[in-house]
Parts: sequence; C-alpha cells; structure tokens
Amino acid sequence: MKHIALLACGLTLLAAPQKKTDPEVSLQAAIQTETIDGDLNGAIKQYAAIVAKYKNDRAVTAMALVHMAECYQKLGDAESRKIYEQVVKEYADQKEAVAVAKARLGGNATPNNTRVVTRQVWTGPQIAIYAAVSPDGRQMSFVDQMTGNLALHDLTTGINRPLTHKTGWNESNEQAEESTFSPDGKRVAYAWFNKEGLYDLRIASLDSTGSAAARILYANEDVTWIAPEDWSRDGKWIAVRLERKDHTTQLGLISAADGSLRVLKSVGWGTSSRMYFSPDSRYLAMSLPNHEGSPQGDVFVMAIDGSREIPVVVHPADDQAVGWTPDGQHLLFSSDRTGPIGIYAIAFEDGKPRGNPRQLHSDIGRGRTIGLTRSGLLYFALMPGSRDLSIATVDFQSGRLIKPAAPAVHQFLGTNYQPDWSPDGRYLSYASYGVREKVVVKIHDSKTGDTRELAPPLRYFNFARWSPDGRSFVAQGTDLKGQQGVFRFDAQTAETEALALSAPGGQLDIPQWSPDEKRIYFIKRPDRSGMKGSLVERDVATGKERELLPQTTLDWFSPAPDGNHLVYDATDPVTKESVVSILPIAGGGSRDLLRPSAGFSHPYWTPDGRLILLRKAGELWAVDPAGSEPRKIDLGVNRILDFRVHPDGNQIAFMTRNDTPQEVWVMENLLPALTASK
Repeated sequence: MKHIALLACGLTLLAAPQKKTDPEVSLQAAIQTETIDGDLNGAIKQYAAIVAKYKNDRAVTAMALVHMAECYQKLGDAESRKIYEQVVKEYADQKEAVAVAKARLGGNATPNNTRVVTRQVWTGPQIAIYAAVSPDGRQMSFVDQMTGNLALHDLTTGINRPLTHKTGWNESNEQAEESTFSPDGKRVAYAWFNKEGLYDLRIASLDSTGSAAARILYANEDVTWIAPEDWSRDGKWIAVRLERKDHTTQLGLISAADGSLRVLKSVGWGTSSRMYFSPDSRYLAMSLPNHEGSPQGDVFVMAIDGSREIPVVVHPADDQAVGWTPDGQHLLFSSDRTGPIGIYAIAFEDGKPRGNPRQLHSDIGRGRTIGLTRSGLLYFALMPGSRDLSIATVDFQSGRLIKPAAPAVHQFLGTNYQPDWSPDGRYLSYASYGVREKVVVKIHDSKTGDTRELAPPLRYFNFARWSPDGRSFVAQGTDLKGQQGVFRFDAQTAETEALALSAPGGQLDIPQWSPDEKRIYFIKRPDRSGMKGSLVERDVATGKERELLPQTTLDWFSPAPDGNHLVYDATDPVTKESVVSILPIAGGGSRDLLRPSAGFSHPYWTPDGRLILLRKAGELWAVDPAGSEPRKIDLGVNRILDFRVHPDGNQIAFMTRNDTPQEVWVMENLLPALTASK
C-alpha cells in the first residue's frame, strides 16, 4: 500500500508523545493539505518551504521531499523522479525516506511512472460493492451486510465502525443504501430505507470522537427510492437519482443547506446513472441509455443550472462516467468497446469535449467503480464469483449418486444461477449477469453444444421458468415503465407480454405454470418488504384470480406435476412455527408434511411426482409426499441454493454459492499515464 505507507511515515512524527518541533508541525500541516484537503499544488509549495527553511533537520526535509515527489507523481509530473533520485543521493543517512524513494524508483531499475497499476486494499464478507470513498482516499462508507447499518472503513488501519445503530436484521428491515462524502470528508449523505417502507436522504456528521449524529435532509412520500451520487466541491449540492410512485426517474440536486430539491432531468424508469460534479462545481457528468430501454450507456455533461446538456461520449458500446481528474481537464469513463471493461479519458475544456478518448487501463475485470479521490486514485470493487452451476446424475429413490457433479457452464463463471430444463430436456436455461450486471437468459443446447442469449425488454426479471409447451418463459420482473408483475417472453424472440401486474407498491413473486398452461400461480405481496403474501391462482385467458392461501409469511411453493396439489413452506401465523405443507388446488385445508420444518425449505416436486426435494443448510434432502422421515441426497457438494430436476428424473442442475470474499482495489498512476499519452 504505497500511498498509505507514505502517509504512515509522515504520521510517525505526529504520533510521537514528545512535544513537536516547528519543522514537524510544518510537515504535519503540509501532509494535511495533501491528504485531507487534496490540494496537491498547495502541498508542494509547503513541502518546498520546509526544505528551504529547515535544511538542518534532515529527517523532516527528507520526508518532505518524499511527499513532494509523490504529489508531483499524482499530478503526472516527471519532476517526481528527480526528487526521488535526490533523496537517494543526498540523504543516505535517512534510511526510511531512502527506502520509500527507492521503492518509488523501482529499486535500481528505471521507474515507469506512466504505467497504471492496481492493488487490493480491502477484502472481506462485510463489503458491499455500493460504497463511497472519501476525498482523501483514507475512508470508505459502506453498507454492513450483517446488520444493514451504514459503516465506515478506515483504509489505513483496517478498522470498521458503524455510523448508524441497528443491532441486526431481526430488529427491523430498515437499512442504509448508497452514500457519498462531503468535500471536506466530515459528513456522509446516505439513503435510508425507513420503517414506513419509504426512502429518505440523511446526513451523518463525523466528529472527532468517532460518533455520528444524523439528520434527515430530504423526505417525500411520493419518492419510492433515492440515491445520493456525489457532493459538489463547493459543498452546496448533493446530486441524486430518485424514483417516484408514478414510475418516473429524475436526476436532480438537493440543497445540502435546506433539503430543497431541484429537478434537472426526467429519464426512463430505472435509469442507472452515476453522476459526478466537476471540480469547479459547474458541471455534472452522467451516463444515460443510448436509447430507451437500452442497457448500453453514453456519457453526457450537464450544466448544474440545467441550461445545457452536452454529449461527450456517444458510442455503440456501454460507456459509463467514472469521474473527473482533479484539475477538471479530463473526464474519465469506463467502456466495454474492446470487450473487457477498460478505463478511458477524454479532454473537456471550455464546456466541450476535445479530441478522442484515450485508454488508460484495458481491463478491470468484473469491477464496479467506486470513485476518484482528490489526488486521482480510482477505487473500484470486484464482484465476487459467488455462483456456479453444476449437473449431477442421481437415483433419487435410493439416494445413490450415479454420476458426480460436474460444471454445467464454462463461461462467465461465478455469475450464473437459476437453472431450468426445457420440457423435452434438450435445453438448459439459466440466468447470467456476466460482466456488467445485465441479467440475461442463457439457453444451452445439449445436442449441438451451442449457447444462445435471450434479453427480454425488462428492466429486471427473476425466476425465468419454461412454459409446459417449451415455447416461452414466465418470470417475475419490472418492465421499462416501472410496472412490477409477472411476464411471459418468447423463447426465440424475447417478445414480452404482461400476464399480471402488481398493485402500486406491491409485488408478485415466484410465478409458476400449471401443467396445462392455462393458469399461473404466484405469491401476491402487499409491499416489497418480501414478508407476508397470499398464494394466488390466475386464469391466463380471463385474468380471473382465486386466492388459494390467505396472507401469511409465505416463502416458497411448487406445483405438483399432476396439477392437483401445491407444496409450500411458510410460517404459521398462530404458532410462529415454520412448516412445509401440501395444499389441494381444488380447495380444502393444507396437510402438514413437516411441522416444524426444522430448517427444511424451498420444496420442489420431482417430475414423476414421487418425491419432494428440499433444501436444508445448503444440502439436498428428499421426503415422500405421503409422509416420511426426510433423507439426505449426497451430491458431494454443499451450499446448494437452487435446483431443477431433468425430465428424465435423474439429472439435476443446481446452483452452489462460494464464499469468495468481495474485494476493493485502487488504481494508481492514472494521471501520469494520461500525461504520457498526450
């Protein structure tokens, strides 16, 4: 950790218990200008003054030179090399400073200050990829996945501390989401999903004691979601994306002083636009779809008074704004125009783009950029490869494993999930989010070995299941107008139609076909908390609905192959026990199969109807529908999350989860590389 190492070198002076000398106090002030204020040119002047004034204090002047060289290097100035060489040549007695200088020079080798380098700075299960980095690059705000709290991670010490104070998910469904730092790094603006099931925008002030006092800056019952994207350098505005009940998305500015909203632009529902203020706070860079409903983005710059919208990068590839260089002369963006996601820069002067984009880095993998610091360091998160699909062959009656599990998919490993077999068993379909988190359906032909891609015109979809005739899929999802419901899309053309739409604020979950394809079943939830819901049957032709199971805490269900029964797992509203039960579709009371369920969940009928498969602690189990003790089906793997049995009754496709930790990386030397490419 090179820049952290340098900072630590400087701070060794600050941590000393003895009274600081004047040179040490001056060095401390210069380090603060460099790292806290992000003013590299101002820091260079301070370091130069220290070297001129305190020549006799060789420890301080050597460290001042090292810091000065680092400032030049961040600015892309070749002067850095001369200063590092000066430290090595003239300060041989200052081993710490010389060691740093030699490391920057690459030992005895000629340094390459124009090569972009990346390194890991944080890894762990708590990390959320939707994080923010402080202007000085010392801290990150993130959502603690264990509690839903907004938390702060110190990249120097590695210490995490909560900024909000939930004790865990059992306390409530409230949680923090996107966040951004104020320009001085002393406050964090963040979205909060509150007890009323709505979002508000809050600000936490970070004081010297380490506590955080929060206040609500903006709240509106008409707003169903809000995300703060960036805070202007002058401290006046917070750029936000917000979605309203009428399924419109707006990009706007919220006053950091009084919480008033100024809408800049209305865009297509669900548009995922990252926004970044220019250093002079005059412009806002953003990414917008290159046509309605398109997952591909172009980069635009808008004047914050709304007077101009300037196209900066218009290209068939997916281009997403990343941020501005500290001097505001270039706009950085990511692009998959060459295949992998690379980082590019385009000059921006006098309110206009200049010249052609220049590639600075060719591939950040499955990365999501987090933000740029004042010194030009780019932080990004790598999405973990956490999902994989396998196929095994099993005699389910005896539980004997006939053929061990083998990978079902060999592309975009770690991003594939929710397998399903076509009714004739020829095709294996699965969802995949690939590199850019754009979910598509992949369809693998077992006869030809070919795999094709299906992208229905939906903003989001989940649980895509084959229709009984093999011609289409049914899935829960959200269309381009923001309407949530159950959709059918053609297995060849992806042409899509709505079969049922949820009430405003509600949600329809886990749609399943009846064997004769005349009806669909789904869970109708009154809100999107994912808690209570009723089990509903809907006639596809007439739209008539019938409630099969009243509102309860219903988690999962599966229709029997004969079309006469459903199996489901839920929580009994009276006893609060978790149960697995069988329900006659024609009517009548449920029959408990497992009470309490003892951790068994996600029941699924085998194609021959002779067994019900269940999940427990990541393992696969089987139970007779007539009632029996569950028995384990050992597939030789664990962490099983989703599974579907082939029509032949023996092959099973299943998804497993790996515990690959999420990672945060930093990209260094962007500015020198930009200077060298001119």
